[in-house]
Order: sequence, then structure tokens, then C-alpha cells
Amino acid sequence: MVTIESKHQQENGMIELNQKLTNIIDAANLNSFGIRAIMANPKTGVATNYSAGDALPNSHTWVDGETTAEELTGTSALSIDYDGWDVSNIEDSIEQLAPYIDSDTQIVLIGGGESYEGNDPSETVISNAIVLYVF
Repeated sequence: MVTIESKHQQENGMIELNQKLTNIIDAANLNSFGIRAIMANPKTGVATNYSAGDALPNSHTWVDGETTAEELTGTSALSIDYDGWDVSNIEDSIEQLAPYIDSDTQIVLIGGGESYEGNDPSETVISNAIVLYVF
């Protein structure tokens, strides 16, 4: 049961998270940002755990739920909005990732150089992406 108090705690938690991520993004001095779910490799079942500062590999094109050999020119993520003062839509991005999250999934904030819109809703592809924060 969601109470007014628990709802208030959730809202305060998101405000604190937004402020923390805003500070990280401000310090990063990068152009593009997103939230990414890093799952175990579907072929090997092995999960790679990343830390802040780690470079991420380029993503691959997916067709009908299967990864292909076609490499993108950056790392795929759900875009987040940063207006130079504040971040927004973090909660929405995390909720969009919920169906993909299991015990081996790592959720990370990434940043990088240039970016372009991906094929999926809210998707951005970020060049030279690095991990800025691990949730």
C-alpha cells in the first residue's frame, strides 16, 4: 500500500537523485547523456560489471529481438534531458528499463561526445561513451 508518507519519501529520493546526477553531469563536461541497462551477454550469459570512468563498447543493431553483427557508431541508451541546470526524465527512463532488469543487470548513467537519435523511442546513440555513475 502506498501511503502519503511513502509517496513523499519517493519524491524526495528522486529530487536527491536528480541533484546528484546534475552534479555528475556538470562535472563531466560532455555533450550527451543517457541511462543504459547493461545485461549479461545473451550468447555467453556472462555479465560485465562497469565502474564510473569505464569506456563502453559500441552497441549493435537488433532485429526482431536478436543482436546482429552490425555495429553502431556509439553506445545505445535512453536519452535524458539536461538543460545546463537540471536533469529531467530520469524516473521515466528508469521505468522504461524495468522490463529488462534482472539480478545481473547494471543500470548506469553514461556520457560522451556527439549523439544521434536511435530507432527506438527515447533512444540515443552516444559516441565515445563512458560510465559516469552506477545506480
